[in-house]
Amino acid sequence: MQLFRSPLSRLAIATTLLSSSLTFMPQMAEARQPCGSFTINWGGTIPQGDILKCAVEYNSGARRRDRYYLEIKKSKIVDRFQTFELSFPEDFDGRVDDAKIRVRVNGREVALNEAATAWDPDSLPTDPAQQSQTILGNIAASTTTPDRGGELVLVNGELVFLDSETLAAQQANQSNNTNNNSPAPEPEIAEEPEDEGPRSRSLVITLAEPLSPESDVEIILDSVNNPSRGGMYLITAFARSQGAPLPSRLGSWLLDVDF
Repeated sequence: MQLFRSPLSRLAIATTLLSSSLTFMPQMAEARQPCGSFTINWGGTIPQGDILKCAVEYNSGARRRDRYYLEIKKSKIVDRFQTFELSFPEDFDGRVDDAKIRVRVNGREVALNEAATAWDPDSLPTDPAQQSQTILGNIAASTTTPDRGGELVLVNGELVFLDSETLAAQQANQSNNTNNNSPAPEPEIAEEPEDEGPRSRSLVITLAEPLSPESDVEIILDSVNNPSRGGMYLITAFARSQGAPLPSRLGSWLLDVDF
């Protein structure tokens, strides 16, 4: 026996199905949520132009897994960058799965150099000024240079290399001017700074090919274990082109993790 539905019944069924589908649309739109970059700025401590846009997939909260979307606007891409360095604060005790990272350039996913992409939970800051201080400290710690036969010493507050002859003459002069036959003081050597432990955690992402300047970039971290405590975390982005001695600072994301 064949059943016939009236046009009114068919209209009622279609209306019900449409209403049911619309109830899911707000949830789909809210699945990707801003991470707080434009709502909180720690009292304006970061210039507005340095704040980068970011979002999370689930807003799952502390101690839970989430997906991060980290955007870099094209005005920040001023060179043929190939490596991105993301500096996480020390108290970010979460973890980034470096095997689950994607990068989109102008809306299209690009290949990564997986061998040069890694999460380092014990890294030091990558700020150019701090790197310069580290390099200077390493030079000062090397008190002898066997190829030239001299030492690096501090003279009037400046680091100066003295060859063996100049150094011997300086020591002899100091010895002649010393009273009571006291030994001549040794040249002041810059001390190597003590290891204060990790002050940040970093994620290095290397592309298979360098970017073109003025490219929109989106870094997607598909699997991140959020830190154990909720709060605001500052993630700073740097980029480096091939052959560049120091990275360029791009800005920061303000990540708000729920408790």
